Amino acid sequence: MNAQIEGEVLLEAVVLPDGSTGDVTVVRSLDADGLDQQAVDALKRWTWQPGTRDGEPARVAVQVQMTFTLR
Repeated sequence: MNAQIEGEVLLEAVVLPDGSTGDVTVVRSLDADGLDQQAVDALKRWTWQPGTRDGEPARVAVQVQMTFTLR
């Protein structure tokens, strides 16, 4: 907030069969004062309803946009 930076970080993650977040990569970086890493850390804490394939939980790739705004 002190740097007055706003913007978006686009992430790609793997949702694991147990609903947890697996590997996370930065697709489009904001790369400002560690905001990319904060977005990755936040996404790793998310839990999901797992995707299914043939009725069984499966790994699924998703893209998530994290937006940083000042208020």
